[in-house]
Amino acid sequence: MTAVTLTSAATLTSLGVTVSPLGSATVSTADAGPVASFAITGGTQDDAAGGAVILHQGSGLELADAVGVVDLQDFRVDTINSVINANVSVNGVSVGNVAVFSIGVDAALTLTAAAASVVDETLGTTAITPAVQVGIAAVAPVLYSYAAGENGSFGSFLGGSDAAMMASQFSPLIGGQTVIDLTSAATLASLDVTVSPLGSASIEAVGDQALASFDITGGTLDSMSGAAVILHQGSGLELADSAGVLSLSDFLVDTQNHVVDANVVVNGVSAGNLAVFNLGADGALTLTMTAADVVGATLGTQAITSSTVIGFAAPSPVALPGFYADMASVMPADAAGSHEMYLQNT
Repeated sequence: MTAVTLTSAATLTSLGVTVSPLGSATVSTADAGPVASFAITGGTQDDAAGGAVILHQGSGLELADAVGVVDLQDFRVDTINSVINANVSVNGVSVGNVAVFSIGVDAALTLTAAAASVVDETLGTTAITPAVQVGIAAVAPVLYSYAAGENGSFGSFLGGSDAAMMASQFSPLIGGQTVIDLTSAATLASLDVTVSPLGSASIEAVGDQALASFDITGGTLDSMSGAAVILHQGSGLELADSAGVLSLSDFLVDTQNHVVDANVVVNGVSAGNLAVFNLGADGALTLTMTAADVVGATLGTQAITSSTVIGFAAPSPVALPGFYADMASVMPADAAGSHEMYLQNT
C-alpha cells in the first residue's frame, strides 16, 4: 500500500478545491491531515539502479472546483527517476500518461511544471505551483519471491498484500519475455547505425530477421479491460554511429495509452524517462515525435522519422498463478486479430 499524507489539504480547501478518491483509493482523516491510500498492483525492484517502479492501477485522485475537474489515475512511482506518472483526464478528456509529481527529500511530492500548469488552468487558479508541497508519500510494497523454474531458481516481484491482490481485478505480472522483430535493421545498417543489446537483452539473427529479446520483470494486467503495463528493467537497446550514442533502457509497454517508455541516455548523459515508441496495430513500433528528434540530433541523420517502423513487439508476460487464469488479448491488433499478445498463466 502507498499512503500519501495530503499536507496541501488546507490550501486546496481555501481555494475551493475538493479532493476525492477514484477507483479503489481511499481518503481517511488523521492528525497530520487527510491520508490518501492506493493499493499496489505490481512492479519491479531494480537493484542495479538502486530503485523501483511501483504500479497502482485502478486508483487515483480527483481535484475539482467550480471551474473544472482533473483526474489523476494509475500512479506509477519511479524512484529511479524520482517522479510519479499518472493517466490524466481534464474535464473528462484524456490527455495521456504524464509525469505529475516530482519526488523530493523525505518523499515530499510537488507537481511537475507541466502538471502544475494543467491543474491551474483547469481549476482557474495560479496558486498551485511546483513550489507547493502536495503531500508526503509512504510507499510500502511487498517483495515476493517465487520458484522460477524446475532448476531451483527464484524470481521476485513487487505487489500489495495477498488479500488486496486476490480481491483486485488487476493481476501482477511476474515474468515472461518481449520479443521485437527489428524490421528496421537493414535501414539502420545502411545508415551505419549499429544496434546493440543492453543489460540482459539479446539480439539473435534468425534468417533475415533480427530478433531483440527483453525479460519481463513485472507489471500489471487489468482483467476487465485487457490493458497492461509491462516492465522490462535492466535491459534495452543502444543505437550508435560516428556522430553519437543513444541508449534506451527499462522499456515500459503501456497498452492502454499505446506507448512504450524508456530511460534515455544521450552520449552518456541521462535525458530522463521518455515516451519513445508509439504502439500501433500488430505491435508496430514507431518513434514518437520527441524521440525521433532526439535520434536525428544524436545520430546526425534525418532518415529515421516518426513514420519509420522500427519493429514489431510481441510481449508474452506470465501472471502470478491463481490471480488470473483466463487468456486475454492486451495488444492492439489488425482486423484479422493477428499478432495478439496473450497472458500466460503458470
